[in-house]
Amino acid sequence: MIIFGFLILVSLVFAQGRQTGTLSGTVFDPENNPLPGVTVTLSGPAMMGEISYLTSETGKFRFVALNPGEYDIKVELPGFKTYIRKSIRVSVGKVTEIDVILEPAPVSEGVTVVAASPVIDVESAKLSINYGTDFLLSLPHSRDLFGIQQSLPGTVEAEAGREYTRMSSILEGHLRSILYQIDGAIMNDPTTLYVSANINVDTFEEVEVSHGALPADVGLLDTAVINMVTKSGGNNFSGSLSGYYTGTGDLRSFKFIPSLSQSLWSKEQLKSMGLQRPALTVIISMARPVWGDQ
Repeated sequence: MIIFGFLILVSLVFAQGRQTGTLSGTVFDPENNPLPGVTVTLSGPAMMGEISYLTSETGKFRFVALNPGEYDIKVELPGFKTYIRKSIRVSVGKVTEIDVILEPAPVSEGVTVVAASPVIDVESAKLSINYGTDFLLSLPHSRDLFGIQQSLPGTVEAEAGREYTRMSSILEGHLRSILYQIDGAIMNDPTTLYVSANINVDTFEEVEVSHGALPADVGLLDTAVINMVTKSGGNNFSGSLSGYYTGTGDLRSFKFIPSLSQSLWSKEQLKSMGLQRPALTVIISMARPVWGDQ
């Protein structure tokens, strides 16, 4: 019973690590000595409220199980200038590490730092690609999981006759050798091992594709792990609205709308095949708004 409980705990820890990230660092004085007892406060739109941490004897701080997104930190210690750093990017399955140098101040002062987020995870050897929300919105693709797969280098669409799988071969691997996860849950069909659902990109906060030096908890795989993390609540109210339009331009009530499609078959040919020209189609989809603390 004890062993069974331990295995459940380990599996939960691994699942949490696959859908969250970590922010850690060390606080120094100008002489490069670590400062203990420093208050480090974390905030940002990707979380609700704030979290504070007191640095250890070696000046280290660590925030774990963070949703992917951008965060701000405020570092405070009496007798030193308050240090603020904004827009630190935390990605899924990665450890973002920063160093902070506090400068002495005879009076209360503050320093705000705006710098690029670290892109190298010094605590992990795995090879991975992370697609954030901004990148997913600007990437020209079919706005689903299949479109994201096709954008990866070394990816080949499934051979003819298997289009129904909506899957791709990554790094010349078999279609069944890819592990799909969403918020830590496996999405592979237990019978065919193909992906069991094709999800709209609007639900993703970040997509991580791991393709080398994979950790042992993902099982026996020889290609890649596609890990999807969905959007969650934060300090800001947010939502999204998207629309699709395809029109023939020949409808009397919509003559002012230009045609975005063209039929290569005549009316007689379509009728003989039991088909008809596409009519005006307008599809509007709205993502579920996410409420957070104000």
